[in-house]
Amino acid sequence: MKRVGSAVAILIFSLSIIAVSSANAEWLADFYAGLNFSGDTDLTRPPRGFCFDLTEDPDPSMVLGARFGRWFERLPWLGMAADVSYFGPDIGDADIAVVPVSALLMFRGALSPDRESPRGAIQPYFGIGPALFLSDVDAKSSSCTYSDTSVDVGLDVRLGVFGYFMKNWGVSVEYRFSYFKAHYEDTVSGVKTGFDPRFQTHHGLIGASYRF
Repeated sequence: MKRVGSAVAILIFSLSIIAVSSANAEWLADFYAGLNFSGDTDLTRPPRGFCFDLTEDPDPSMVLGARFGRWFERLPWLGMAADVSYFGPDIGDADIAVVPVSALLMFRGALSPDRESPRGAIQPYFGIGPALFLSDVDAKSSSCTYSDTSVDVGLDVRLGVFGYFMKNWGVSVEYRFSYFKAHYEDTVSGVKTGFDPRFQTHHGLIGASYRF
């Protein structure tokens, strides 16, 4: 619970930084979904005493997330956002759930500006920042079980294109790269067993955005 509380505190702190700025700004609320593909987790062999197969690459899985932030009035190409999402890159016999909480510095361009969209009807954007990754591993077999939770700091990078389809509503297509290294530890058959997978994950996302 302390670890979850830390993540919530970071998210609240990020939202507070956004909120203290002038109200005369362009706010954004994004909701997105997609797929993720994690690369090699750098586990060439299972830990000693482990009764599960961890040598496979993580399976693709669904991603769900939401982002809230603002573009600054005096610097309309610059913004900030707080982001929370979920994905589950399972490794072999181990089921893993990941919840990243990110604080992003955002940059955008402006294409096809018009009277209704002076900052661009189409806006390429880039985001980067630190993230707190809460991850949980759970594995069961006929001979043993394994379960642990890890909280780790990592990197979150976004590259996408946003376009309006109504006055305040738009759609985005986004590539995301996330990286973190976790540490899991549990007792298996009386032996304390730990392993340290790294997650280099590529995400393909599509989302809806409301600007106000």
